[in-house]
Amino acid sequence: TERAVTGIDSGGGDLAEAVRAAHVDALAGLNPADGALVAVRLVEQDGAPLSQRRIVIAIHHLGVDAVSWPIIVEDLLTAWSAVAADPEADIDLRPEVTSMRAYAGALARQVDDRLAELPYWKRRLPFEPKTFGGELDPARDTMSTTSSLTVDVDPTTTEAVLGIVPEAFRASVTDVLIGALTRAIAGWQHDNQIGGRTAGRSALNILVERHGRDEDIVREGALPATADLSRTVGWFTTVSPIRVDVGGDVVATVKSAKQELAAQPDRGIGFGILRYLGDTELSRRPLPDIGFNYLGSAAAGTGVDVGGAGALLPAQDAPPLSPTYRGGMRATAALAVNVRVAVRGQQRNLVADMVFCENLVDSTAVDDIGDRWRAELEAAVDFARSGGDAGRTPSDLGIAGLTQHELDNLELRFPAADVWPVSPLQEGLFFEASMASAHGADDVYVVQSAIDLGGDVDDDRLAAAVRTVFDRHRVLRSGFASTASGVVTVVPGVVEPDWRIVDLGGLSDSDAARRAALEAAADHHRPFDLGSPPLIRFTLIRLPDGRYRLVVTNHHLLLDGWSGPLVLADLFAAYAGALTDETPTVGTDYRDFLDWLSRRDRVSDLRAWRDLLA
Repeated sequence: TERAVTGIDSGGGDLAEAVRAAHVDALAGLNPADGALVAVRLVEQDGAPLSQRRIVIAIHHLGVDAVSWPIIVEDLLTAWSAVAADPEADIDLRPEVTSMRAYAGALARQVDDRLAELPYWKRRLPFEPKTFGGELDPARDTMSTTSSLTVDVDPTTTEAVLGIVPEAFRASVTDVLIGALTRAIAGWQHDNQIGGRTAGRSALNILVERHGRDEDIVREGALPATADLSRTVGWFTTVSPIRVDVGGDVVATVKSAKQELAAQPDRGIGFGILRYLGDTELSRRPLPDIGFNYLGSAAAGTGVDVGGAGALLPAQDAPPLSPTYRGGMRATAALAVNVRVAVRGQQRNLVADMVFCENLVDSTAVDDIGDRWRAELEAAVDFARSGGDAGRTPSDLGIAGLTQHELDNLELRFPAADVWPVSPLQEGLFFEASMASAHGADDVYVVQSAIDLGGDVDDDRLAAAVRTVFDRHRVLRSGFASTASGVVTVVPGVVEPDWRIVDLGGLSDSDAARRAALEAAADHHRPFDLGSPPLIRFTLIRLPDGRYRLVVTNHHLLLDGWSGPLVLADLFAAYAGALTDETPTVGTDYRDFLDWLSRRDRVSDLRAWRDLLA
């Protein structure tokens, strides 16, 4: 039986060189065609202490991703501790719940469900990616023709990029890193007149790697399944293209990267399904020639006793190890940037490993791009430290299709207002109301209620109750605006209620009744400006003999038939003192419904309705 671990004697030489030699030897033992995905080498020297021993574990990427390694290390520690305590002990490892095979099978069944995503992905795949002036040649540009360069970011900038900068942009670290990188490459292109048609253009395409362990993805679709990948070892990594606008400053570029990543359908997993599991146009287009992967933070060395399980912790002094020793695999990008957080003592540094194809870009250019990347990160840090407000992106609002330009215009028209999507029926009502307004016709979706009130009504108290209801229900402050991408709801923080009093108490009963009807009719026929909230009016009419009539007129866009009585109930509760500004809300409002609606699986919904109506 072949030994699971092959020992290699360092011969008293340099430990790092021995580790590198062991790594090459381990890689030579891998053969996916024969199922040989794992090779382990023990580097040791007779008489050397345990702290001078190293285990080199090589696993083919087909069988492991970055998220798998903590699982593997945990199992090694568990097994080591058990055997160290009792060599005959049974090794009890935490079980795997969902296998790689089951998860991959669930994704493979989604090809047809994701065909609607094709136009989205085609817009992000260039026909001729020439960021560096030429195209990748699979026969020429292999890993043997690549070189690498390491770019370090100082600890102060690193901590800011990991902390205050994402907070300032309401973004992730990945968004910031990609925004700075695309700015750096675009600046290099412009200054060096590189890239032909791509030189100095306003957008760059990048292929972004993600961990791909999205358990919720398989819970929808024609054959929903459940998944728990917390203990699953395998290669789940996904890749997907994004198109980043680099025409503005670093603030605008980071926001563009943030929006692109956030707006991807299901975090981009459908791109690989359509490109590699289906026969689509995506399968025949070249990938972007810039690759990016953010690996996140590394664990700091803990200084544990190497005589125990701590001896199996990842070695912080490990030398750089090449992923290939033959170099025959084709290069995946002209420039592949892998960013990680390295822990060095008590400090953290962002480190970018930039792997580049020598036939397309040289080390001087990559070194220049690295310097520019650091400078762009520092510019983002300066912006965050200055207290600048980056503003919102459409992804912050959950509105499909809305562009950054449209959002910026909305924020100019409605400063500090929330922006919500609309429901499908609201979109239809907006269209009908707009058509009626354009043709000078009555809007049939204006709704009116009249409530006769007895007793001594306090006008001021009732007006205050209306304000309380406005404060309590944001939807009452809603207006609607049309953009090129569709209709949106705008909700200012403060809207003055449309409240007026009509005094008919000095008229006769018949004259008062006739005038009250005319006032109500005028309210009903007076059109609402849908872009100028509020879209609800309150008219209190004083009638003879101490009687009152409250006329409430609203556009149907604002409230449905169920909501109207709820608003009136809260209004009279506020008038009676049972509802105040301090009264706790129920915890949800109309925005929560819109959020739920936006998360619906439209493909499954359409399939269900087709089946029902067939």
